[in-house]
Amino acid sequence: KAVAGRRKPATGLQPEPEPTEAPLSPAPDRDVHQQGTGGPAHGVRLQLLLDLHLSPFFARASFYDFAPSPFQCVCCNFLVPDDQRKRTYAVVYPNKFEANLPIAPFCCLTSEMCMVDRTFLYYYDKPPSRVGMFCGIFPCTICGPPVIYSYRPKICCVDVSDCFGQKIMSAPCNCFGLKICLCFGNPCYTQCSLPLLTGVKDPAPFLSAFKYAVDAYKGAKNLDDSQMAIFEDVEDNIFDLGRAKKVKEHQEAQVKMARK
Repeated sequence: KAVAGRRKPATGLQPEPEPTEAPLSPAPDRDVHQQGTGGPAHGVRLQLLLDLHLSPFFARASFYDFAPSPFQCVCCNFLVPDDQRKRTYAVVYPNKFEANLPIAPFCCLTSEMCMVDRTFLYYYDKPPSRVGMFCGIFPCTICGPPVIYSYRPKICCVDVSDCFGQKIMSAPCNCFGLKICLCFGNPCYTQCSLPLLTGVKDPAPFLSAFKYAVDAYKGAKNLDDSQMAIFEDVEDNIFDLGRAKKVKEHQEAQVKMARK
C-alpha cells in the first residue's frame, strides 16, 4: 500500500541512468572573473561572454594589462582603460576561433560608448586553420601547410615577454621548414606571417587547446592532413640560432586545465 503523498514507482521500467558531465562543456555558474581570462579585467563583460556559458568551448586566452593596445609595452598599461580590457577576449570553440580586440580612440580617456569592437571569427575549414585556394581552383599546398605559432621575444637569451608580451601568429605556409639563413635563424614563414593576437600571456595552453580543436574538427569532417594548419612555438633568440618546435599533443585533461 502506497504511503500518502509519495508516488508509487512504476513497475517494469528500467531506472534512468545517472547523468554524466559533458567532457568539454563549461560550467554555467562559473564566475567570469577567473584565471585564464587575462587576469581580473580582460574579457569579463558578461554580455559578450554570455555565449561562453551556452556553447562548449575549449580555452580562453590570457592577456597582459597593456593588451589590446597597439603600444605593446608594459610602460603603456595606463593607456588601456578597464572597459577596453573587459571587452577583450579570444576563445577556441570546437568549430571556430573567435576574438574581440576593441579600439579605444582616445586611449585611457575613452568611454565605453566610444569604443569600437573588432570581432574576428575564423572557422576551421577556412584560413588560417586550413590552407587557402589558388585562384579559387585548388588548394594551395605547394609550399606546405599553413602554420599557427606563438612568438616569444628574447634579447640575448633574456625573455622579455613580461615587457612586450607574446604573439600568436599565422603564416600561409611553412616553406618546408626552411630557415632564414639556410641552416640557422628563425623559420622562413615568420617573414610572411600576420598576428592573430598580441599581448598574450602564457600562450602554450591556449595554443595547445587550439590544436586539439582543429585536430578534432579535421577528424570529424574527414579533411586532408596536408591542408590543415600545423602548430609551433618560435623563439627569437640569436644564441639558439632560431628555434621552432611543435606544439605538444593535447589531451582532454589539459583542455580542462586551460579553461579553469
